[in-house]
Amino acid sequence: MTAEPAASRRVSAAEYLARERTAETKSEYYAGELFAMTGASLRHGLVVANLMHVLTTQLRNRDCYVVANDMRVRVPETDSYVYPDVVAICGEPQLEDAELDTLLNPTLVVEVLSPSTADFVRGGKLEHYRTIQSLAEVLILAQDRAHAEHWVRQPEGHWQFKETGMADAVLRLESIGCELKLADVYYRVLDG
Repeated sequence: MTAEPAASRRVSAAEYLARERTAETKSEYYAGELFAMTGASLRHGLVVANLMHVLTTQLRNRDCYVVANDMRVRVPETDSYVYPDVVAICGEPQLEDAELDTLLNPTLVVEVLSPSTADFVRGGKLEHYRTIQSLAEVLILAQDRAHAEHWVRQPEGHWQFKETGMADAVLRLESIGCELKLADVYYRVLDG
């Protein structure tokens, strides 16, 4: 999904949430500014669907699970609300309020790059994510080629970066105990 500026007037987080909960389209919120989310391409949707299938299958009967697209995540350090493409949660979810629609404790977030958002996701959005205390891993996937950028929080707090562009690569998602074969993530995405 791509983000476009939605309004020039700054709004409070409370105003954003009130608006967002009744809106027909989603927006992300960054320190008073709204960014409308636009539709995703077929490739983007397939990558997300494949990823959900692979992770859901591996996480069956475990203490972690995944949700896609509609789970809003609060980033308190940067006064932001965002919609990752996929979120993994381990243990009891912590939600912001009684609406049960804003997660505070993601374990893993995944973004699938769109041409219009690639720079922001790799820059500002990644910085936002890395301030979330519960977050252990960030995975950024291309939609036009087999390519993964994998950030893993280390015990001392810094982030380790790994990258691969090989379709036969296998990523180990330690925080949720899963192995991710890129060939499975890109099934039907790149072969026609």
